[in-house]
Amino acid sequence: MKIAALTVTHDRPEFIPWLLWVFDSQSHDDKHLIIVDSSEEPLDIDRDDVTVFHTKNNNVAHKRNVALSLAGESNADAVAWFDDDDWSHPDRLSILASRLNDDGKLSWAGSQWGWFVDVQTRATKRFCNRTQPTFNSSLYRYESVEGVLFDESIERGSDIDWMERISDKPWAGGYDPLIFWLCHDRNMGNRAAAHHFNRGFDDIIDIVGIRELTRTRSQLTALRNRLY
Repeated sequence: MKIAALTVTHDRPEFIPWLLWVFDSQSHDDKHLIIVDSSEEPLDIDRDDVTVFHTKNNNVAHKRNVALSLAGESNADAVAWFDDDDWSHPDRLSILASRLNDDGKLSWAGSQWGWFVDVQTRATKRFCNRTQPTFNSSLYRYESVEGVLFDESIERGSDIDWMERISDKPWAGGYDPLIFWLCHDRNMGNRAAAHHFNRGFDDIIDIVGIRELTRTRSQLTALRNRLY
């Protein structure tokens, strides 16, 4: 299964090493990273497995639509959203691709819970969505979402609207934690995460594993140093 990992970004070069590390860590082999960038200084990434498309339009929904279009042009079988400030389990794409391959009727599959992690303190908070998989944790069969565009009139929350419009398509969820979201000074407005951290970073050890947690901790420290 050929998977396009889709990222939209704007003036956040400090997150790109983190994004590339998360992407490179994925155990699924047939993958390609597509970045739609609206930065004032366009990103320059010279890699065969990474495509960067620059636009002057900083509308997030517009950039997501461009990313979907580019995934179609690349003949991707499935797409997954990779925010530049998210972490994905190294087996996330492999696990979800297996689910879609095992059940050809599924349009998308993902995890229904994950963690919020404060970049500065590394305090954590668990999050669970019991109604359906989360937007950033899922893998979507391209033919199932082709033509389902993000509403560019929605300034924030176009992902929520998009998810509502595909919610009737067959999906598979689970409580395997495949993702955590980073909370930092530029996104602490997230109501689900803000200021309610009640655990330490080591609580994630059973999810990530000792070896992977060590690598993740060092990358998180490097990102924190770039941000602060």
